[in-house]
Amino acid sequence: MKLTFVSGLIIFLIFTPAFSPAQQSRSSYRFTLESCIHFARDGSPAAAIEEAGFQRRYWDYRAFRADLLPRVVLNGNAPGLNRSITAIVLDGGNRAFIPQSDAFSSATLSLV
Repeated sequence: MKLTFVSGLIIFLIFTPAFSPAQQSRSSYRFTLESCIHFARDGSPAAAIEEAGFQRRYWDYRAFRADLLPRVVLNGNAPGLNRSITAIVLDGGNRAFIPQSDAFSSATLSLV
């Protein structure tokens, strides 16, 4: 039993490197002058700087266009509540205490 396990392990280790994917899929790349120029242009630091500059100019233009559009502005105060008790003098000289509640809020909508 031990001998078959060891012999099986040895056979496995001998043939495993022969069938590894790294050895089977060796591929070569063929570069042409045009492809080298294309890779150099797209991968250069100058190309990255130019791409960033292009994006900055694009968003500057979008911000400029957004400034030309009308704006809708909504301002408001949250609802408030004022509660008080007011003394009122009646006809006979007596006083009556009446609770009062005032609710207030405001909102403005403007087109700038």
